[in-house]
Parts: sequence; C-alpha cells; structure tokens
Amino acid sequence: YKVWNKSKPKLSTPPGEMGQSIMDVPAFTDRLKGKKPTCVHCHSVFPALRRAAMRRGEWQPDDKFVYPDPSQVGLTLDPIRQTRVTDVRSGSAAEAAGLKAGDQLSAFGNQRVHSIADVQRALHLTSSESNKLSCQWERNGKSWKAELVLGKNWKVSTPWQYSWRPMKWELSPAPGFGGSCLSAEEKKNIGLKEDKFAMRVDYLVDWGPRSVLGKNAEAAGLRLGDIVLAVDGKSDFRDGPHFHSWIRLKCKVGQLLKIELSRQGKVLVIRFPLIKG
Repeated sequence: YKVWNKSKPKLSTPPGEMGQSIMDVPAFTDRLKGKKPTCVHCHSVFPALRRAAMRRGEWQPDDKFVYPDPSQVGLTLDPIRQTRVTDVRSGSAAEAAGLKAGDQLSAFGNQRVHSIADVQRALHLTSSESNKLSCQWERNGKSWKAELVLGKNWKVSTPWQYSWRPMKWELSPAPGFGGSCLSAEEKKNIGLKEDKFAMRVDYLVDWGPRSVLGKNAEAAGLRLGDIVLAVDGKSDFRDGPHFHSWIRLKCKVGQLLKIELSRQGKVLVIRFPLIKG
C-alpha cells in the first residue's frame, strides 16, 4: 500500500541510494494495462526489476540470486539474536577469515549489522564477480576484522535452497504445468514408497502471455491428473517448488526431457521439449 499510495511519506533509504516506487518501473506498470492496482505484492518487485534490467541489457544470470542467505559464505546466525554466529561451515569463506561460533557480527562490507537482513543486504550489493568482502565482529570484548575471500559463483544456490523464492516463477525455462504432491496415503495406494516424489498435474498454464508453455506441455502428451514420478531419471525432488526450481536453474531452453509419469495406474514416458516462454 505504501508503495502505491504516493500521498504517504516515502520510506527512508540508506545514504547515497535513490528511492523509487515500483510504480516508477515501466516493466511493472506496462503489465497493468491501465488498471490501478488495489495492492502490490512484494514478490512482484524483483521480477519487474529483472525485466527492466533485461530491457537495458544489464541482466546477468547470477542476478537472480537476490539477497543471498549468510550460509552462502558459510555463516549460520541465531534467529533471535541475529548478530550472533551459531555455526561456521568447514571449508567456507567465513572459516578462512577466522570467524567462529559465538562471534557477534558488527559490520559486513559498509553495512552495519543489526539483523540477518543486514548481512543479506551486504551480500546482495556485492557483485557475484567480487572476490573479497570485509567483515567485522566482536569476540570476548575485542574487535576483529578480516576479509572474506569469495569463491567463484559464490552467490549461486542449489535448486532446493532457491525453491522458496517466488522469483523463480518468471524464470525460463518453465515446464508450463504444476500441481500438488501426493500424500503418503495416496502414494501407498498406487504402490509408491512414502519418500518417493509424486506430483499430480493439477494445471496446465493456459492463461496470459505464457500460455504457450501449457500448450507445449499438452502437445508433448501431458494430461491433467497425470502423476509425475521422475524427470531425466531424477526423482529426489522434495516437493513441487523444488521441481520447478530445478527446471529453471539446471535445464536449458531447447533441452529434451524424459518425463516418467503414472496415468490411471500405468507408467508412461513422454519426451518433453523445453521452450522459451
């Protein structure tokens, strides 16, 4: 609401940064088709900024890993006392810099740290091509400072780590279908073990500018009610969002996937081409 209603006071922004409303981003407003929104969903912001960056020719593949989790550099922080380090992953940039469990973070880069979000902001503003990031912390009443040496592709997270992010829905390639995972009882009824992946196709994307994706899925032979069991032999998806994240992060447009599915008790295999959409 505060983003849309410009009569409200603008939120403060950090020194040196220009604040803007999402309504100032044509890549967002172009999709409204003259309609005034009653609300703006926060998960709509980054996709709009991504489209804007693509229009300017400034989009880089690693830019989709927005506000990286501290675990990307090896840190786990206390969810209550959020400046306190509870774990440092072995072999990580944080361990190499000398951080230990119990340390109290005070700064990351130029960002003072009061919460996990401050660490994420510092990581977000650090280029994926950067190889160093300064860090300050307190230990036993003494101040410490070091540089984290960031490895290649340090921002890149796994499909499972990325799966909770709503931003994944606009990324390409996309399968053009989705649905709900079967319950343990439903799996038992069709002879599957409880820990096996089984996602019922509840919808084909037949709406909006991406309806071509649903048509592609249908043309490949997919039907509503089908139960997806594996994709190219991979059957260890933890849930539907994990499946969608894997398609977007690990597959390419033009790739031909082999999808194993169950239909009315019979196991079928279809060849599924991933298209741009």
